[in-house]
Amino acid sequence: MVTRTRPAWPWVVLLLAAVIAGFLALTVWTGLCIDYVPESAAVSTCTMAPSLGWPGAIVVAGISLAVAVFSIVRLVRR
Repeated sequence: MVTRTRPAWPWVVLLLAAVIAGFLALTVWTGLCIDYVPESAAVSTCTMAPSLGWPGAIVVAGISLAVAVFSIVRLVRR
């Protein structure tokens, strides 16, 4: 009886893609600054947040984590 082992590379590629997607979702930020003229007496403000927004970044990171764990389980059980 011949047993064939399945290749590991698809799971490694999926794992790397999931890690990169999760990393980018949390580390790529965008900012916005609003500058007011001194006569308006308003304070200039700057804000920064993930490019996908916090809800989007958390969802993408969560899905990436689940895919990464699934890939690791499949690699270990092959």
